[in-house]
Amino acid sequence: MSEEQYTIAVALFDYLPVALSAFGLHALASALSLTHSTIGLWARAGAWLIPLGGVFKATWKLRIALGYPALDWLENLLFICLAPGFLLVALATSSAYRVARSGALSRGAKPGPLGVLALPAIIGGSLALIYPDTRIWFFSLLALTTLANLWLVIAAYRWTLLLQTGRLCRISLVAAFLGTLALSGFARLPPTEWTAWIQESTNLIIQGLFAWAFWSIYQGMRRAAPFPDHSNPGNTP
Repeated sequence: MSEEQYTIAVALFDYLPVALSAFGLHALASALSLTHSTIGLWARAGAWLIPLGGVFKATWKLRIALGYPALDWLENLLFICLAPGFLLVALATSSAYRVARSGALSRGAKPGPLGVLALPAIIGGSLALIYPDTRIWFFSLLALTTLANLWLVIAAYRWTLLLQTGRLCRISLVAAFLGTLALSGFARLPPTEWTAWIQESTNLIIQGLFAWAFWSIYQGMRRAAPFPDHSNPGNTP
């Protein structure tokens, strides 16, 4: 199986990790909304962008499996969505933790979402213009996504300590992040159907671990609620 050949079964299976990712991220966004409504909106936006990128990539594979020509722009939308998506969710998770600990969102954090959305566009767009015949822009967004994912895991880990969700939840977060690093290495394996199934199955496990950890955080925050909503000055003591 060449790099651009997939069976219909493999292509359809690729939607399952996307569904798990969407579930976990929206559970996390719901949890963060309990601390600050504006932060919840940041997280919700990221929670839509990340699965959307996964849908684009899975659809790209499905088109190939059905015999249609590969659309490069459809594949490229994966990290164009993932980079700002992970940055938004990571920013929201970190900011919500500060709210829970200090009781207020610092003014310096308010323009954060605009900078988060502009960063991938500036980096990726500039590199695409400077090196139009290369995929340097792609690797820059891949690196940015990985760093944002690490930021998210660290922020979520701190939440698990604050909420006392248990050691297993923290292990799941760390294992899921290490799994994403391993998944990048799997891309260097020979492109066979067996390799594709290994990649998709690994991704399903990773997203399942993330989903369970984020759901545990949501349950922990529901038990700890109510948090004062500092987005409304009238609710601030």
